[in-house]
Amino acid sequence: MKRTFAAVMALALLLLAACGTPAVEPAPSATSIPASPVDLITPGPTPVPVETISPQEASSRAVPETMTLPDAGFEPESYWFAEPFGDGGQALLLMSGDGRFKCWYDYWFEYPDTGWKDLVGGSFTEAEAAAGKDGGALTLEYAETADTPRPERFTAITRDEALRAYRDMPYNDELSLPVPVRIERSEWEATPGVTPVSYSEVGASGAVYEYMGATVTFDTMGGAPLYFSGFTTESAGFPFKVRGVGIGSSGEDVLASFPSNVLTLADAGERHTFYGGDFGCMGTWDTDDDWRGGDVIMVSDGWTITRFILDEAGIVYKIEFWNSVD
Repeated sequence: MKRTFAAVMALALLLLAACGTPAVEPAPSATSIPASPVDLITPGPTPVPVETISPQEASSRAVPETMTLPDAGFEPESYWFAEPFGDGGQALLLMSGDGRFKCWYDYWFEYPDTGWKDLVGGSFTEAEAAAGKDGGALTLEYAETADTPRPERFTAITRDEALRAYRDMPYNDELSLPVPVRIERSEWEATPGVTPVSYSEVGASGAVYEYMGATVTFDTMGGAPLYFSGFTTESAGFPFKVRGVGIGSSGEDVLASFPSNVLTLADAGERHTFYGGDFGCMGTWDTDDDWRGGDVIMVSDGWTITRFILDEAGIVYKIEFWNSVD
């Protein structure tokens, strides 16, 4: 159930790189007079404060008809939501008729060495805990101890309540990817529909392919298996959606499928963090990503980043996805 600090730092570097690197200014000569702080300030427009809504208002937003529950690998017959745990902890558990289950959880975590506080999460199955039911209550007994908070007691809820509860939880370890995460190069290139574009023996995103209307990249490591690093697509035929939204969805439906402390995209201003901290689980809005081709709704779970890019009509016309490689 633990997330590695290295993965979070890798994501941090990626996000910082995406923001651009400040230019390095030459050092002043011995005879130059340093500019005053006032002289170094470039006037700009005063940012308009974003009016946020309360958690109660956020939860009362309508759930899109396209909203889906995460894939548990089985057909769930019962739905369970955890009592509060840790710092703001939430957990949703889906259970099959034969007792199998999968649980998604999140909570706020403060890194001891830095004091950073971020929203983190993950998922686990019955391999890590035994579930005991008593009417409308469920308890988990874990096979091993842990030094992080974990959900223990749950209450039965309906499927509609589960959809709403999951909508109000962050994007978190929930994807069914249409490409393999790790595969031999020969096997991948023999896959029907795969067209090689370029290949470099060693390097991040060294192997590039066209597949089902997407540009798919893999990391290459000196002839080792290919490790999936990401894709970009503008094709509705590429089978990738998150919570039921994808190419062709409205930006408002994307917003309504994730936690948000604003009601509409118009309320979010130019840049806004809907939920989460600086890294880990987070959702953001950015109207200043012109080089990406439109306004961007970004969600991340600390290991992956999904960007929904909107056209002028506010419709998702492009998706960019990045996957961390351990």
